[in-house]
Amino acid sequence: MSHNEAKEHTPGRLNELFADPYRAFENDTDERQLHIRIMLHMLLARPMARGQMMLRVIHGWENGSCEPTDLQHIDYALNGVSDFKRAVQDFTHASKHNTPLPADNDALLGAPLADAIADAEAEGQSLATDIRETPAHWPAFEGGTSPVHAVQNVPPTGLWRR
Repeated sequence: MSHNEAKEHTPGRLNELFADPYRAFENDTDERQLHIRIMLHMLLARPMARGQMMLRVIHGWENGSCEPTDLQHIDYALNGVSDFKRAVQDFTHASKHNTPLPADNDALLGAPLADAIADAEAEGQSLATDIRETPAHWPAFEGGTSPVHAVQNVPPTGLWRR
């Protein structure tokens, strides 16, 4: 790359862009708007157009509940804005009509936690008697799981690319 190709859009701002992109420019600066558009295209629009975007909605531990089988989820393939609107409509409808929230058939933590505890017990590890009811203790034993990373190979975020 030649020196001319590496010049900054705004002199003295390249380091600020990398160090703190949200504060590198004022809200109405052209460069900020350009970077926001590029970011939205690269991280959302392009993966959606390629069928690589998924929204996972996780629910079930409302009001302090921490039963492993209560933590539910549903996955929505996002190929466009209409798919996102459908997810919103599904949850809005359930709320308005006091029906169960949409969920896939498998609980997010029930099986992984039971498997991890069974494996630990089979290997002779001593586990606290309240281990199943105490999410804070789940990562404490070898092979344990955590509420955040219970599903293997899935980042702990709401949106991800397949």
